[in-house]
Amino acid sequence: MTTLRTPSEPEAIDAVRSDGGLVRLRPARAGDRAELTKLFERASQRSLYLRFFSLSREVAVEYVDRLLARGDGSRHAVVATVLGEIVGVAEYQRRTGADATAEFAFLVDDDRHGQGIGTLLVEYLAQLARREGIARFEADVLVENATALKLLAESGLRLHTDIDAGTVHARIDLEPAEATISAITDREQAADALSLRFLLAPHSIAVVGASNRPGAVGHEVLRNILDGAFTGQVFAVNPNYQYVQGVQCVPTPEKLPVAADLAIVAVPADRVADVVRGCGERGVRGLLLLTAGFSETGADGRDRQGEITALAHRYGMRLIGPNCLGVLNTDPAVRLNATFAAMPMRPGGLGLVSQSGALGIAVVGAAARCGLGIAQFVSIGNKADVSGNDLLLAWEHDPSVSVIALYLESFGNPRRFAHIARRVARQKAIIAIKSGRSAAGAKAGQSHTAAAAS
Repeated sequence: MTTLRTPSEPEAIDAVRSDGGLVRLRPARAGDRAELTKLFERASQRSLYLRFFSLSREVAVEYVDRLLARGDGSRHAVVATVLGEIVGVAEYQRRTGADATAEFAFLVDDDRHGQGIGTLLVEYLAQLARREGIARFEADVLVENATALKLLAESGLRLHTDIDAGTVHARIDLEPAEATISAITDREQAADALSLRFLLAPHSIAVVGASNRPGAVGHEVLRNILDGAFTGQVFAVNPNYQYVQGVQCVPTPEKLPVAADLAIVAVPADRVADVVRGCGERGVRGLLLLTAGFSETGADGRDRQGEITALAHRYGMRLIGPNCLGVLNTDPAVRLNATFAAMPMRPGGLGLVSQSGALGIAVVGAAARCGLGIAQFVSIGNKADVSGNDLLLAWEHDPSVSVIALYLESFGNPRRFAHIARRVARQKAIIAIKSGRSAAGAKAGQSHTAAAAS
């Protein structure tokens, strides 16, 4: 499961759907009654029949009551939400007299079929069940329910089935096997590549905090985008201008003429939350947050960073940064220099990830002097969301990237990094440098990510 930074809700996680969008998975709670009722009201007669073996909607109403009833702890329900709306539910009920076995079932909104939400719900529910000592799920599935049977078959979990009178009795071992891990990683790779396409190769960009003042971050990044001959649409956002560097300007993200694929945010830290909210309301797909003043500044900054990350995920947006230099993509179909530094735009085969903006400038410049080029460069800064792991997965099957280099000051999940790196390294060379091993190095790493231009 491609999980992002954990939200503030206990046990909740944000995950990437198979279509590249985001979904929040969390335990069901008493306050979900109205939303769960709407989910079952929206379900088609066929969906209800396949789920409950009945055409009666009364069965679904009674099921919601049982789902949320406080019992002896043998039942556990989880929900999937998109933009705060419940779009799926899954639950298990421990079998009486069989401590390690539980019956399970799930339902996904008809309009959300094909987005991988059912698979994510099953993976998430299995994680929680394993913690409670449950080793096996069992379910009865109608033979005609091809969607559910395909989901179980492709989950990677070990599946055993028997058919009797048009019903498939499925038994699923929850202990992850090599095939399970491989299937999950394949899904992660595909989902990550889709979720990052709006950040790495956007068709439209809005620079929030664009400026006519040379030296300002909002001025330099917009100038680089224009000078680099970006192939898509460019918009500026600033309440103090009608035009910035010849680009039409609107006062707020909500006023953008189109929902941009990528919003580049260069405003003071205390204004970022309002900008993120405005971008989310307008339907912006991704965020590149150049602004410093977050986790690198201490406890208060960490809290602010957590708030804006949760806010971005609530609106389904992936986030690069904060406290970063930006993104470079030399693909002739993109030609994007979304950094605030002078960066050569020489095409090549190197995919470079760096928490240090200064090191990124040095490597890109050195490559150009040697006659080499860059495919993509991503300065991830504080990596509140998008990390080196995400970019490894996104570049795994990208034909423009032949070598991957990483300069990292920390590993959020070292075990996951090792697993992904071993897999990607079978196809592409990976060069990784871990910095900040000393106290002085760690301090320097915090200060130079967004201060590179100075």
